[in-house]
Amino acid sequence: MQFKPLGNTGLNVSRIAFGCGPLSGNLTGTDFSNQLDSVRRAIELGINWFDTARTYGAGKSEENLGCCFAELGVTNQAAVATKVRVLAEELVDISGAVRRSVNLSLEALQREQLELVQIHNAITIQRGSQPTSLTPADVLGEGGVLETLETLRSEGVIQHIGITGTGDRVAVAEVLDSRRVETLQVPFSASNISAGYQVPEDQGPYHYGTVMKYREMSGVGVFAIRVFAGGALLLRKPSPYTFTTKFFPLELYDRDLEIAGRLATIFPETPLAELCTRFVLSHALVDSAIIGFANQQQVEQAVAAMELGDLLRAEMRLIEDNALAVLE
Repeated sequence: MQFKPLGNTGLNVSRIAFGCGPLSGNLTGTDFSNQLDSVRRAIELGINWFDTARTYGAGKSEENLGCCFAELGVTNQAAVATKVRVLAEELVDISGAVRRSVNLSLEALQREQLELVQIHNAITIQRGSQPTSLTPADVLGEGGVLETLETLRSEGVIQHIGITGTGDRVAVAEVLDSRRVETLQVPFSASNISAGYQVPEDQGPYHYGTVMKYREMSGVGVFAIRVFAGGALLLRKPSPYTFTTKFFPLELYDRDLEIAGRLATIFPETPLAELCTRFVLSHALVDSAIIGFANQQQVEQAVAAMELGDLLRAEMRLIEDNALAVLE
């Protein structure tokens, strides 16, 4: 396993992180044997970072991950990042909502402390202009999300604070410019390179404005998410979750499928999972790629791809050009 400093947090994070979300259906499902096997194999291969959220499977992801850690005896060894999403009906008491969410996460994960808690809401200029989105004032202001997370950090309940870098670019930048958050998770893949490269403006809410530059500007640790664009970059059919999520619509999936088809033609001898994993890890500003694993074989494949090292610059350029071609 390769490791990298997670920004200025003082933590070293495995380049491959274990995503526990609903797309793979693993940690949000009911097959504990499969969950245990995949988590065990990840730890054996050196993965030290597990990413979950209170909303994944309505709490099932955290509960199952906590049970896996307890069964394997690694509760206090593996690092866990979870997330807080404040819903519209909770905005009258943001502080209370954040504390309840973190306490439920601690209970489910069977832990007394969390390495990282991230704000799961998109951040937009106008509250609710994207699903569940908050404004910078909701995040930064008195009684806002960060104030409570900072208090929890001072109490020793959490170690570090992060955000999800989705929403309006200007609003996300305002929060990052405050220098009150230590990590950023953001979609970055062979189909959407905008978090790491300059691209044309016309991508709507899926233009992330080279936000990974904050890794250099202020030492924010960077996690790449949606590395396979929800499975589209692997030329898979949409998962049941893809048909129901309000965050990444089906038309976006179809666009990413088109990009994947082109990639398969450009690189006929390279498995798409390997190509897309190496593309993300080859960007100098990515500390770790969060990948959802359905089983231990997928864990092994991701680690094997990482071990092949960075892509050549010419290969990177072909992938970048392919992503941009769909926008023209």
